[in-house]
Amino acid sequence: TGINVVGVWDRGAFQLPGPHTMFTESSVLVVAGTEKQVRTFDRLISEPEKAEMENVPVVILGGGRVGLAVARNLARRKIPAVLVDRQPHINSGAIPHVHGDAADLAVLEKAGIRKTRTIIITTHDDDANIYLTIYSRRLRPDAQILCRASLDRNVNGLHSAGADQVLSLASLVSNSIINLLAPDKMMMLNERLLVFRYTIRGQLQGKSLMECGIRNKTKCSVLAVRDNTGTMHVNPDPGYIFALGDALYLIGDSEAEERFRERYGIDSNLACADADLS
Repeated sequence: TGINVVGVWDRGAFQLPGPHTMFTESSVLVVAGTEKQVRTFDRLISEPEKAEMENVPVVILGGGRVGLAVARNLARRKIPAVLVDRQPHINSGAIPHVHGDAADLAVLEKAGIRKTRTIIITTHDDDANIYLTIYSRRLRPDAQILCRASLDRNVNGLHSAGADQVLSLASLVSNSIINLLAPDKMMMLNERLLVFRYTIRGQLQGKSLMECGIRNKTKCSVLAVRDNTGTMHVNPDPGYIFALGDALYLIGDSEAEERFRERYGIDSNLACADADLS
């Protein structure tokens, strides 16, 4: 396919894959490649029953602002969804709504939890979200469960409860602030998993990707390099020589990003933003 597996995300833990890394049912592969390569990869791994499952709705537990926003975004992508909420009347428009307690099995079965492939839990109560995650995981051990966390300290608890992916309000807010201060410098793919940019200067100038050993030293993977002519090199060759001003796009968890910053410094634009903030 031409793509590169740059990371494996498994219930809150991110690791760089090696030749002997084993993929499990809960593994989420982070891949890098061109749009054509990713489409080829999708065709390669597509499941035979995928076509039959396309019209099975996503079950969203919680019909508040977050739940409604998720449902509307899915609708714009032509992905069907059904909302479950205690309130008898919510402004869901054309999106189906099942009234009742999400802890009630009959309500969940009415919403289609036995058939859905994805469950999204969006209430503002982390304790309730942990309970619903455990309950949903026991009902559907094979489903993908995405969860919201209001407090960062509850992220690990939600992963332990069985959530495949968790997004916390604290991380979303901090990520938004960084992007406002230095646009196009960082993107959060998931809780603590980041794509960030670094502009080549003295320390890496004139060295090859292989020679630098960025992956071994920092646990970050280089996704792409944009050279001084504006050409994007996706999954650059190990022999690629860094030139002054090249923009590196890297991926890693928060700890890996911190190791990279300590070793190679902060991007000059980010440094200016930090100075302005202070």
